[in-house]
Amino acid sequence: MNVPRRLRLLVPQLSAVAIVAGAVAFAFKVTSPTSQVEAEREAASPAVVARKPLPFTVQARLPQLEEHGTFPCKECHDESLPTDPKERAMPEDHGDIDLKHGGGRFWCLTCHDADNRDVLRGLKGQPIAFDEQFLLCGQCHFRRQRDFLFGAHGKRIGSWQGERVLAPCTSCHDAHDPSIKPRKPYRADRLREGLRTERRTHAPLIETPSQGSPDEQR
Repeated sequence: MNVPRRLRLLVPQLSAVAIVAGAVAFAFKVTSPTSQVEAEREAASPAVVARKPLPFTVQARLPQLEEHGTFPCKECHDESLPTDPKERAMPEDHGDIDLKHGGGRFWCLTCHDADNRDVLRGLKGQPIAFDEQFLLCGQCHFRRQRDFLFGAHGKRIGSWQGERVLAPCTSCHDAHDPSIKPRKPYRADRLREGLRTERRTHAPLIETPSQGSPDEQR
């Protein structure tokens, strides 16, 4: 079979192109997911999930502030009331606030924006909405923020399944005195009469004091 000379010269070039194309196709197949299922499986792997928290929303804080009559702040802090940055006691305006946050290192304008009182102020001067207060708290309490994002700190609202809705920081912590105060534990409830030792077939898991004992008379 006689092959034209021009075609014989093209054979090596066509072979090289085929080899390169095959290598590219193989590399694409290896490095990219072959299906949507594999992509979702890769995104849900423990290694990926451990580095990135699941999507969440935080319960809005502004409705509670509005209900208590403390928002919007501009109703009092308007243009007619210039900002005074001097640290001082304000018994007439905010006498109900006892600022203990930071152990004396903080003042109002540490967290509240001096020019717009309806937003909070970050360490770099960036505005932070009251509904996103966890971003403000996380600047100092970054370990607690990490636990908050991953579900080890704070409270989840509703069910543990479905959409993640988290309670804001101030639902448990007072913003001006955030430490959790010790509380006196309550005594456990007494078991009903029908669950006492003498009326149960099996041995009780919790021994209850007999009637007339000092514990019963307390």
